Amino acid sequence: MKGQQRVIIENIKPQINCGEFPVKRVVNDHVQVEADVFCDGHDVLRVELLYRHHDETEWHIVEMTHDINDRWNAQFYVLQLGSYFYTVRGWADHFKTWHRDILIKIEAKADFASDLLVGAEIIKQTIVKYIDVIPHEEADFLKEIVEEFTAETVQPQNKIRTILSNALYDIMVKYPVKVHATTFDKDLEVTVERERANFSSWYEVFPRSL
Repeated sequence: MKGQQRVIIENIKPQINCGEFPVKRVVNDHVQVEADVFCDGHDVLRVELLYRHHDETEWHIVEMTHDINDRWNAQFYVLQLGSYFYTVRGWADHFKTWHRDILIKIEAKADFASDLLVGAEIIKQTIVKYIDVIPHEEADFLKEIVEEFTAETVQPQNKIRTILSNALYDIMVKYPVKVHATTFDKDLEVTVERERANFSSWYEVFPRSL
C-alpha cells in the first residue's frame, strides 16, 4: 500500500492454508467472515467486508460489526455457482473520531472552538470527495453547517444543537473519506457448488455395502 499504513488486518476467517486453497460452500449458503483489525492511536475504526462473484468487476460492500477486542465480523450470501472472492478493508474514520471527541468536550464543558474548525474541514473534504454522488439537498445542508462552524459572529455554545444533530451525523457516516485505508493483501476465494455436492461430502464417510 502506498503512503501511511495505520490499520493492520490479520487472522481472517474462513481461509485454508493462508488462502492457498478456496473454502467451499453450496448455493444459497452464507459465508461468515471474521478478522482482527486494529489501528494506531485512538481514532474510531471502521471496517468493511468486500466480496464479488468472479463474473463481477465491482465489489459489494458490507460494513463489519465490532465484536470483542480487535475482532470484527460480517457475512455475505453466495447465490451463484462458481467462485466468489472476498477481502477486508479498514480505515480510521476522521468524522466519527471528531464527533466522539467533541461530544466529550461538550459534556465536560471544555472549550471546543478550534474543534469546530476541524469539523468544518472534514465536512468540506466530504463534499469535495462526493460532489458527483451526494444529493443536492444534502450537499447544501453540509455547506450550511460549514458556514455555521466557521462563523466568528456565532458563539460556539450556540452551535451545540447542530453538533448533536442526527441529520449531520447520519449524512456524514454515509459518505466516509477513507484516508490511509488498508485492504488485506490477498483476495480469498470461496468455491460454490450445487447443493448435492455438500450431501455427497458426508455421504461418502459411510462404508459401502458389499
